[in-house]
Amino acid sequence: MQQWFSVSLGDALLAQAKLSMLEQHLSDCYEQAKKPSTMSALYRHESTGVHCYVSVFLTVPFQQWAKLDNAVACDKINTDNMSYLAGYNVLPNMDF
Repeated sequence: MQQWFSVSLGDALLAQAKLSMLEQHLSDCYEQAKKPSTMSALYRHESTGVHCYVSVFLTVPFQQWAKLDNAVACDKINTDNMSYLAGYNVLPNMDF
């Protein structure tokens, strides 16, 4: 089981600008690290009741480069409705 980090971007209506900035930051980190297959970032819109929010998930090597302050370690991620954000695109071959 691969460990991941999660980052909540908050309310989906307000998160698009944060998501775009984070995508650019993560893409820059991925380039600087010479594009390793161990660096993957995904995101998902999640809902609880009437509220929808955006969560980002990144691998440990990605977090080590990106150094996101609000990242929280998590052991397993649910891959339902996940979308590619940056780094190596693991979605076609996900094995969790």
